[in-house]
Amino acid sequence: MTEQGKLYDTFQFSNLVNNQDSGNELTFIIASAFGFDRLVLESRYQLLSLSPMTFNHEMAAVVLVEQLFRVGNYANGGSYHK
Repeated sequence: MTEQGKLYDTFQFSNLVNNQDSGNELTFIIASAFGFDRLVLESRYQLLSLSPMTFNHEMAAVVLVEQLFRVGNYANGGSYHK
């Protein structure tokens, strides 16, 4: 997670999370206050953004967990995604 990453709406994020190959794991890493090292930004990892705004780490973690809850709820037929 970095402000330089790609922005997704909830449904795009849901597709990204729910359409993973069964053998692949998703790992989310929130950049430090100084961002990621250049090597990480240039790597093969997919960079995501919660917002073009900067959040403190605690807030970024809460927003990410809330979005993951929405994705799981939506994938299981729930209505929390609205």
